[in-house]
Amino acid sequence: MVLATVVTHQLLVVVVVVVVVVVDPARAGLSRGVVQYLLQCGAQRVVYVSCNAATQARDLQLLCGSGMFRLSSWACVDLFPQTDVAHVETVVVLNRV
Repeated sequence: MVLATVVTHQLLVVVVVVVVVVVDPARAGLSRGVVQYLLQCGAQRVVYVSCNAATQARDLQLLCGSGMFRLSSWACVDLFPQTDVAHVETVVVLNRV
């Protein structure tokens, strides 16, 4: 969402408000830099999709442990329900406190 656009003396300034961030990292999870970005960007909601529940739990501890986010909902999704292959993704929604 663009909050405001200001043109002053040939300089264009655009203020953007981050409302929702969706992350779907590799098995290694979020880097420290991404965690810091999520804490500082002002997003009101983070949707975190993961194929590795252990690294997701580690990252959620950092995000929720900061006191800035609260776990709102959580679900497991079987990507191949009609096969013998078990591949579950976990989807977590965090809301800013």
